[in-house]
Amino acid sequence: MIHLVRGTFTRVLGEMKRYLLNLLSSIVIFLIIFLLIAFGFKSFGQGQSLTFKNTAVGYFVWMAIMINLTDLSWTIMSDMQRGIVEQVFISPFGPLIVYTTYELLALLIELPIAYLMMLLIFSMAGMSVAVHPSFFYFLILAMLQSLGLGYILAGLTLRYKRTQALLNLAQFAVIGLLFIDTNKWIEVLIPITPYFKAMTIASQKLAPSWEYFFITTIGTILYITFGALIFSLFSRITLKRGELSMY
Repeated sequence: MIHLVRGTFTRVLGEMKRYLLNLLSSIVIFLIIFLLIAFGFKSFGQGQSLTFKNTAVGYFVWMAIMINLTDLSWTIMSDMQRGIVEQVFISPFGPLIVYTTYELLALLIELPIAYLMMLLIFSMAGMSVAVHPSFFYFLILAMLQSLGLGYILAGLTLRYKRTQALLNLAQFAVIGLLFIDTNKWIEVLIPITPYFKAMTIASQKLAPSWEYFFITTIGTILYITFGALIFSLFSRITLKRGELSMY
């Protein structure tokens, strides 16, 4: 197992170094989009309104979720094109363990980047960067739940290969989940929504109620478990049909 972690960590760092320009460009694009949002609010004289601050939190949550939501699918598509995915499947650990290790190590490296983005976005929104400590708890849970959703998308990618349109659609579908208003206990089944509400409260230096801690923790466990099962199911189907390669 230690060799898997070491090799995967080397791969993650190597890919980040090799494609550094792409990483920096993505950060700049995220910031430019938020600047345009901020400009739109200020044009209507609402630059410092509570609505704008909620939008800033929502945008940051969306950005943090995007880090994990489609990354595994793009990684698998790249591995299929390069012939690496076959090596993953003949590994004694299996595809679920190998790709989970990859995503968790990538998440470990991306968390400081997400924190830097939070500082920049909150500063542009005129918000205090001092938040309640629970903010980071909900942030980590939201990113882990997005990994669970990412398992489902990755399973579909394994089976159907070209899912670029679906991945792009998923990114916009998440925006709608930020603004669902329903019973608090039903939200345990709805991804993203309770995390956004809890982080909005925490961004005001207030402690969210205990229900949010319970709902988000259970929701994260449910989606990771369900996503892993779906990914494993599609992995077995794809392997059985001999359809691992892209072509």
